[in-house]
Amino acid sequence: MFFYVCYFIDLQLVVQAGFPYNYMFSVTVRNLWSLFPPNPFAQGLRVLSHSVSTSEDNGVSWSKRGSCATNDNGCVMTIVRIQ
Repeated sequence: MFFYVCYFIDLQLVVQAGFPYNYMFSVTVRNLWSLFPPNPFAQGLRVLSHSVSTSEDNGVSWSKRGSCATNDNGCVMTIVRIQ
């Protein structure tokens, strides 16, 4: 039960706040955080949600999956880096 509570809190931190996938945290912290498999998945969800957050957004096309969304200024990890 404790694992599931930690898992849920962890997913919420990544998806809602972007922790630690922004420039405030070092690359080492991001790499260590990414060792827990749901974290990169949650970051992928965050990238996708930012790219379709308004009706003017184009989403993520296959050819632009290696670049950040235009409205995501703190992007440090693209879809390609998550794979």
